[in-house]
Amino acid sequence: MRNFFINLTVATVVAMAVFLIGFSSGLVRNSFDQTLPQTINIGEVSLLVNNGEIIKSYASVPLPNPPTVLGLLETVGEQERFTTEVDRSSSLGAFVKKIGDKANGNNKMYWQYYVNGSQPQVAADKFILQGGETVLWTFSASEL
Repeated sequence: MRNFFINLTVATVVAMAVFLIGFSSGLVRNSFDQTLPQTINIGEVSLLVNNGEIIKSYASVPLPNPPTVLGLLETVGEQERFTTEVDRSSSLGAFVKKIGDKANGNNKMYWQYYVNGSQPQVAADKFILQGGETVLWTFSASEL
C-alpha cells in the first residue's frame, strides 16, 4: 500500500511538472486567451529527469544528433555534466542502466522513459524525435 502512495505521489509530481513546463512555454493556454498561439520551434524538445528525489528540467533543447531519446539524454548529460551508463549489446537496442548516481536494480527501481506522457515499447536509441516532444526519464518501479 505504501508503494502505491509513493507511486501516486511521484506520478502526480511528474504530471504537474509536465503541465507547468507546457504552461510556461505556451503549449497550454487559457480558453479565454484570445491571442494567437506562440510558434513552437519543432527543432526543439524538452527533457525531464526524475531520479526519485528531484526532477530536473531542460526546455528548448535542440534536436540532438542522432535525434533519438537516447541521443537527447546523452547530449544533455554531456552539457550538464551528469553521467549515463548504457548497455548497447542487445539487438533490440540500447538499455539505459544508470543516470547520475541512480543505477537500475537499486531498491527494485529502474530507469524508464516516456514521450509526451506515453511509454514507448522500443529502446531509447530506436525512438526518433521529430521536435516538439517532451521526454521524461524517471527512476521508479517498473510498470511492465
